[in-house]
Amino acid sequence: MEHNENNSPCVSLPRKRVEMIEIMKELSDVDRQRRLWISHKDRPLSSGFDEVVHFLFDDTDLAENSNLEIGRILLNAAEAVMIKEICDLITEMIDRIGDQISMVYINDEKWNDIVIASRKFLKEMNIE
Repeated sequence: MEHNENNSPCVSLPRKRVEMIEIMKELSDVDRQRRLWISHKDRPLSSGFDEVVHFLFDDTDLAENSNLEIGRILLNAAEAVMIKEICDLITEMIDRIGDQISMVYINDEKWNDIVIASRKFLKEMNIE
């Protein structure tokens, strides 16, 4: 993996990569979700799961065609495949239960699949 002088992975949109990693950390931790998205501790202006959806589906091509983000936000095809899997799980859930508040998504029977996939993504990136 290529790194720049700061030992950071080389991508053309490093701030977007940092934002993606933070989103994956949120998706991988239900306690953090409840703290940030439900009770809004630490970030009183946080809007919750909506921010995640906007980043993955509106602000980037991660959900639609993750391969387009290789070299921009993602380092390689393996990351593209994993992020696409997460986005597909989110799409399936939204298609099934519709537009809801964050608490409804977190309590959905399929939410744990998204949490597990996000943890796997971070583990593969060597981020704990």
